[in-house]
Amino acid sequence: MAETDLSEVVIADEPLTSSNYESWKVYMQNYLSNLNLWGIVNGTESEPAAPFEDEEYSTWVLKCELAFSTIKASCGPEMFRHLKGIKSAKEAWDKLAMMQSTEVNRASSTEENDVVVEIQHDDNEPAVPETQVITHLRSLKPDAFSKPKSRFVEPMEPASLYNDDRPDAVTEIEESFADAMKKYQEIWGDVSFCWSDDEPAYIKFRPLYKALLEGDWETAKEIIDDYPEALSAKITSRGETVLHAAVVSGKLSTVKELLELLPPEALEAKTSSGETAISFSAFDGTTEIAKLMVEKNDRVLQITTIFGLIPLVMSIHNNKKDMFRYLYSVTPKEELDPDKSKNGASFLNGAIKAEMFDVALEVLELYPKLAISKDMFGSAPIGVLSQNGCMFPSGSRFGFWQRCIYSCIPIDGRQRSPKSSISKQSIIDVKSSGSRFGSWLQYLYSSCLCVVPGVKDLQKKKRKHVQVLRLLKVICSAIGHLTNEELKDEKVYDTMLATAANGNIEVFQELFDANPSLLYTSFSGSRKTLYHLAVLARQESIFNFISSMGQRDLRATHKDKSENNLLHYAGRLPPSSQLDKISGAALQMQREIQWFQ
Repeated sequence: MAETDLSEVVIADEPLTSSNYESWKVYMQNYLSNLNLWGIVNGTESEPAAPFEDEEYSTWVLKCELAFSTIKASCGPEMFRHLKGIKSAKEAWDKLAMMQSTEVNRASSTEENDVVVEIQHDDNEPAVPETQVITHLRSLKPDAFSKPKSRFVEPMEPASLYNDDRPDAVTEIEESFADAMKKYQEIWGDVSFCWSDDEPAYIKFRPLYKALLEGDWETAKEIIDDYPEALSAKITSRGETVLHAAVVSGKLSTVKELLELLPPEALEAKTSSGETAISFSAFDGTTEIAKLMVEKNDRVLQITTIFGLIPLVMSIHNNKKDMFRYLYSVTPKEELDPDKSKNGASFLNGAIKAEMFDVALEVLELYPKLAISKDMFGSAPIGVLSQNGCMFPSGSRFGFWQRCIYSCIPIDGRQRSPKSSISKQSIIDVKSSGSRFGSWLQYLYSSCLCVVPGVKDLQKKKRKHVQVLRLLKVICSAIGHLTNEELKDEKVYDTMLATAANGNIEVFQELFDANPSLLYTSFSGSRKTLYHLAVLARQESIFNFISSMGQRDLRATHKDKSENNLLHYAGRLPPSSQLDKISGAALQMQREIQWFQ
């Protein structure tokens, strides 16, 4: 990746032609991946089974349109005509790949003796081998043998452009291209795809872009002094400005010097995908650079990308914890209001994945509705929590001494997030004041904290366990007020089935406490119950919990659609992840017999 200059192969700079497919392909794969559209193109993100009116289905349709429009808009006229009749991004991508494969096979089948080369040279100079000349000629692109007025394509008549003699062909193709361009510009902004003799800014200022990326401020300043308009120009075909380039370089000194020359409103400039310079910094930058930009213009914290993401949300999804905590401290909290956008839900889910439970609790206190809100990908907080059992005490594996120390560690819950209000309340109150034993226990713990290795790590882990359990209670409390239809929409039934399979007993119990009827969740098609699933996955804690609810014999004799009862599931081979927990075939067999009994 480091050796590929993507600025040379971009949608508006070098549209796809018959001679640049490989470089176009590299750029488009990265470009579509960054926009979360590559799954649509390669077919890994299939059509959801949700109803047409469902938000998940609507999101999928929009992504399909975005991907298809992007591919069409990246094609030059020469290649665009081949997409006539194509209806989807995947079909278009496969068609272009097939055309390239055909072209390569045709080129490779050409014999060397088909090329006639006449070489003239000075009698005093050694002759150049003919094979070397042939190899060189074949390495050149077709445009190397022509001398146009500029590197841009001259305007052509529609009939010659599309090479189609049908009377209605020109009109159909022109209308199709116009529709694609209109949709593309509606989504990505006003991007010019005209080719003329006028040299675009992103070619004129390519040396400036290179100097900024390399952190060469002296060279960059010389160019800016000669061309002051560079400060406001789009210096790449992706719509990046000088500030975008400086941020990408990561050079704090360069950004600082540049900000001295820029007015505050220059920080609000967007790329063709709607990203400001602070969006670049939030996703993959340094906190110090972000601070400089916020100090210059704090309005940039509220500017969204084409997907509606603010810089704060972009930072949490790239696991930039330092950047995230800073941006959280300065971003207006109303930007996280679930009634305003999906930024709040995306932020909460991102905080949970990053195990920043203190911040997640604070946001839930500000906006309780976020507990049952879905993010831009359709994920609810309870689903995100259930996916990672390592966040909970049941998912942590301790040795004997670790368990002893863990149980004695007092947690006061006062780890503070920026401007935290939740931190004022103690999560676990260790009532040891006034007692001699409590003082002795506190002294012993303080000594261990300084001497015994690993105690601080156990303290951090226990604090996170306490916070995540409290977060789980808050979310499940909100779920307890949902109707059956709302439970389906929030995918709570799916979460119950998932927790039964992965053994996340904390989530399972809290969901049951919030709504006991969830215990009767089953697969609608197969009639497989939670009891069946717990046995099949060998999840002892889930099995014991359901058994303690009574009606054990009735549950054990319940049959699924295939007439299988609990013993049939106990007789099946367990998951390898469960078998690997027991060493030795004999002990594994003994354990399986115990399950059957």
